[in-house]
Amino acid sequence: MKNYLIVLCLVFVLLLSACGSGRVTIPAGTLPPSTVQAGDDIVMTPDGGIYRAHVIEEGQTNPWPRIPTAVAIWTVGLDTVSVFYRTEIAAKAGESHPDIILVTGDTSLLPDISKIELYAVKVPRGITLADTHYSAITVQGNVGTVLMVTTSSGLHAGNYSFKVGLILDGKDCGTFPCSVNVTK
Repeated sequence: MKNYLIVLCLVFVLLLSACGSGRVTIPAGTLPPSTVQAGDDIVMTPDGGIYRAHVIEEGQTNPWPRIPTAVAIWTVGLDTVSVFYRTEIAAKAGESHPDIILVTGDTSLLPDISKIELYAVKVPRGITLADTHYSAITVQGNVGTVLMVTTSSGLHAGNYSFKVGLILDGKDCGTFPCSVNVTK
């Protein structure tokens, strides 16, 4: 009976680790330099950092499709914030891709970048997240950061989903969905 319980506990732990754990704080990281230009590279404009695919120079054709973003609108107490983010990231195994997380609103919850905290819920094994605290995204009364999403080189092709949560000035605003579509 004792051996049966030990085996059952080991299976339960393995299942939990395979599915990803509950809520975890996303650690700090850096925005890596791009070695090859891509549509989701971060470039600087007079209005702050944006995706390369969203920069259109006069007389030029943009070779990249726009990066789709979604918006979540949350009410926290008396404050309302809008959070813009990517819902899906396409990646090959072993790649890193940025997700600009931009927060807007007419609220006291929009502190400086140091007051933004990100957490993740049920991150699949093989996906690593880092919050770059890339303050160049923050312009014109908005605050933002860049979440770096990295896939391990051994990750199998497929769609991997998790949630990203946002804490502003100590107040948990909620979570939004994110998925990584890994191709070979």
